[in-house]
Amino acid sequence: MQATNILKSRDLGSIVCDIKFTELTYLDAFWRDYLNGSLLEALKGVFITDSLKEAVGNESIKLLVSVDEDDYEAGRLLLLENMKRSQQC
Repeated sequence: MQATNILKSRDLGSIVCDIKFTELTYLDAFWRDYLNGSLLEALKGVFITDSLKEAVGNESIKLLVSVDEDDYEAGRLLLLENMKRSQQC
């Protein structure tokens, strides 16, 4: 995937990441995966490990993924503008 992510913070069980895409197709694929739930399922495999399950015992573990639609739209617009500029050169 043509993206870089930056771990911004980790507070009280929360992890916030900035993900920067360089290709419109990858951004759109990421957004589709978010909307259809496959992003959540993939991240569960990363964050909800057997060792975490053992550590919490009978406690329930919940993973929530939130992607701001305004951020997606702004990123998409920026990538479209970059594509137009590169085609004009």
